[in-house]
Amino acid sequence: MSDEFNDDELVEQLRKMSEERIKEEIKREKTHANELAKYKAAAADRMSTAAIAVGFFGPSAAIVLNPDIMINIDVGRSLLLIFATCIWFVLFSALHNLGRLILRKELE
Repeated sequence: MSDEFNDDELVEQLRKMSEERIKEEIKREKTHANELAKYKAAAADRMSTAAIAVGFFGPSAAIVLNPDIMINIDVGRSLLLIFATCIWFVLFSALHNLGRLILRKELE
């Protein structure tokens, strides 16, 4: 009878240890998923920063620093410059919002 009691006690201890181990593993997996989501969101945000720097601030700085380049530009090239700048700005917005979406969806 005392052997059965010890066996039952041992089984109960093992069950508790298993439950704790499972909880620890779930917590570790959740932490890993959160860190991965933050990494993805940060990468998208860095790409958006690069897009705004290259496509919007770069041409704007060039025009401000050397306004003579705009003197002999025809209407077609002017529209192309405006269109390209808008495309870069849209790319910036899309990447920035992608980062926010990643955080919102994966950190729920």
